[in-house]
Amino acid sequence: MANPFRDTSGGKKVSGGMLAPRTRKTNATNQVNDWRRGGSSSSPIAFAFIGGGGGGGNYSGNYGIGAGGQGGGFRAGGVGAENSGGASANLGALDVASGDTLQVTVGGGGGGSSTGGTSQFATITAPGGACCGGSNNTGLNFGTNCCAAGGGSGAQNSGYTGGNGTYTSISGSYYGGGGGGVSPAPSNPCWGCGGSVGGGGAGGGGSAGLYAPTYDGPPVGSGGGGNTGGGGGAGRGGSWQYGPKTGNSGGSGIVLIQYPDSLTITVGAGLSGSPGTTSGGFKRHSFTSGSGVISFS
Repeated sequence: MANPFRDTSGGKKVSGGMLAPRTRKTNATNQVNDWRRGGSSSSPIAFAFIGGGGGGGNYSGNYGIGAGGQGGGFRAGGVGAENSGGASANLGALDVASGDTLQVTVGGGGGGSSTGGTSQFATITAPGGACCGGSNNTGLNFGTNCCAAGGGSGAQNSGYTGGNGTYTSISGSYYGGGGGGVSPAPSNPCWGCGGSVGGGGAGGGGSAGLYAPTYDGPPVGSGGGGNTGGGGGAGRGGSWQYGPKTGNSGGSGIVLIQYPDSLTITVGAGLSGSPGTTSGGFKRHSFTSGSGVISFS
């Protein structure tokens, strides 16, 4: 009598724990069905992605100060024990079967005093960073909807440094640093003198421009780094007679994925990005702009 059980040596690894192929019963992980087909029907996809950074605060009042923009919200799953932003737990890898389609959207950076765009992977979203608003000159990191906000630091009458972002091993980089804030002048009025400014936080946060009562020009400092989700540096302070000043834009978001090197990815129209390194049995891909669907085979 022929052996009814397949020889699966050299095939896919069957996930779900110890396998009992001769049992007549099913189990929660469908191991027996998978074993008969020569391996698991789904594959784990790890991910890390961030929303667009918030724009730095506009300056609109006499001798006002500007706030740094927030970094975008960060989500991560299936990459070691890395947090999903702030103190949120890792979300775990996403199991994907051949032919499944997944939505990918990369959030844009927010303009001055504006919120960044939401990024998405599958059904999981990461909100854009907010603008920190009026007179608060503390840089913040992480989006408020999914992650904890980190404060800035700085001496009295100094601009505050944006809070640092978070790290992912998929790319080996930090994302979502807060933008730096403008300080008030040491006294009001203070013609010809000025306070100092804060630098951006690690992870693409922008720096603010130096306070100058007589300045009448475009934003000074820097925006959040592109594809970092970093917050924009604050608008430059000055006297009311020179009009309002606009904060720097936040950095656009990014979506990073890591998947078994036995799979092939298909990227649909509307998405821009590039393949990354292949090592340790995994391929990597980054999406830097747009919105569309991807699939694996």
